[in-house]
Amino acid sequence: MSNHVKEFQIRCPIIRCSGWVNYIDNEFYGGGSCGNVWFSQESLIQDIQAIIKKYEYRIKSYSQEDLLLHNEDEPCNYESLVENE
Repeated sequence: MSNHVKEFQIRCPIIRCSGWVNYIDNEFYGGGSCGNVWFSQESLIQDIQAIIKKYEYRIKSYSQEDLLLHNEDEPCNYESLVENE
């Protein structure tokens, strides 16, 4: 069975990772760049909340209405900010 990636994509909430998280095979959330895996929305949301608390600029990558939605208006220097974490 090949990996089917659902149309879910948000920024990865792991320190120094500016990659993307996708929902894989309707089973888990996976960070393509860092390889991190979340088996529940709750654990992914907890990591998002933790990274936002530590690095406030990260909130601009997530929708204010739903942390599991990507905000297109993130800082233009987002990747360089993340590299310096």
